[in-house]
Amino acid sequence: RRRHWRALLVVLAGVVALVAAAGFGTPALRPIGVALTLVGLIAIAVVELGARNLRITRAIDRDTIVAGEPIRATVRLSGPAARWHLINLLDWDAHAGAPNGCSERALAPVRRGADVIQPVVISGLPRGEHTLAAPWVGLGDPFGLVRVRRAVRTSNTVLAMASTVPVALPF
Repeated sequence: RRRHWRALLVVLAGVVALVAAAGFGTPALRPIGVALTLVGLIAIAVVELGARNLRITRAIDRDTIVAGEPIRATVRLSGPAARWHLINLLDWDAHAGAPNGCSERALAPVRRGADVIQPVVISGLPRGEHTLAAPWVGLGDPFGLVRVRRAVRTSNTVLAMASTVPVALPF
């Protein structure tokens, strides 16, 4: 998913300011028009460049748990955006794809080599078999003008079993 409409409105406002500076004889609008146009275009370019070759993988610590126990998942971001630290310029958040009704809490991201690893704790899984949705990353510029969502088509299955109760035998 891509949302560029805010950035396009900023670019349009910049173009209107440039036209007004040329047509109405107000040269003070020229720097504002240039700045608005450049901010909008650079925001689109940086976010699209960061999202272009971003590779997302997810790993979970175990496939079978006791109902209610948390699962630790890791979302690994790799590619040129992570390698060149472009992702540090962007406002991003990684999601492991928790099932509906479960909470997902992201921990502090860690850099390992050229990759960025985002640990995520998924908790609140009820008893039964659950399929984790596709992991995704939302990327945006610091001004909030552009937002891009990248997802991967993959799934993991987690089995949450009922907790066992120790039974004492009177022998």
